[in-house]
Amino acid sequence: MWNHNGQLKSENSPREFGLIHGLLEGVVYAETVRIKEDSIFFWDHHYFNLMAFLRLARVEIPENYSMEYFKSEVIKTRKLVSNSEHVLIHIYLLIQPNKIDCLDSIEFFMVPKKSNALNKKISTASHRTDIFDEIRIISNRLSNQTAINQLVFKVSKSFARENNLDSVLLVNESRNLVESNHGSLFLLQSKNNLFYTPTLESGCRNLAIRSNFIDYIEKSTEFKIISESISAHELKKSDELMVLSIEKGLTCITLYRGSDYQTSVSQTLFKQYCSNRNLI
Repeated sequence: MWNHNGQLKSENSPREFGLIHGLLEGVVYAETVRIKEDSIFFWDHHYFNLMAFLRLARVEIPENYSMEYFKSEVIKTRKLVSNSEHVLIHIYLLIQPNKIDCLDSIEFFMVPKKSNALNKKISTASHRTDIFDEIRIISNRLSNQTAINQLVFKVSKSFARENNLDSVLLVNESRNLVESNHGSLFLLQSKNNLFYTPTLESGCRNLAIRSNFIDYIEKSTEFKIISESISAHELKKSDELMVLSIEKGLTCITLYRGSDYQTSVSQTLFKQYCSNRNLI
């Protein structure tokens, strides 16, 4: 028997109870991938993120967890949504502690969600942000893993809602910028054709779209991009603030503490990026 919201429940099956136990006491890692028909965007990066997490967690990776196997499972899951060309797949890895033989067990779950094309996910409406300083991201290797700091993200969203903000910017223990709670942060200084973005060492998530966009800027545009530790003072020196997410696409920040920001370069560049990398 067990108690769920005041209701006493009987164990339905050892399998179901084992899953509940794993969710309560285990470790869950999440990665979101975007797929068009049977083409998975940034698949190599997503797969290596998944495996990097398992290695950091010091668990024995099952032999069948190959890149090809996971890809086939993503495509299989994608087919659950038959009426949408573009689909997001949320991948969850669950590491369950095994108290009998001391070897952790691993399970995965994949959940599909309909989406629009990435190049159509551009938000240029009024978007107000501010620094969230109540809880800071600790800049270490775990911070680069998606979903590790989910509690910080949840609290930051509540803070934004309570303060009539559309998003907030997270900082690390040195009060350097990490990212937006909507995605990876890029600061544009137009006069120098220069983008700044926080380094992975700052504690930002190693998102696939962040890495791919940096590669695009370096190889295909007249802009230069610098990854370094960035203080909040740089926000006031910037002309545009753009946030990238595999789920939300492009979000243009328009207001930060009395400073207004343009969006034209960010919009044009993001559309060119999507076209250049065949993300449409």
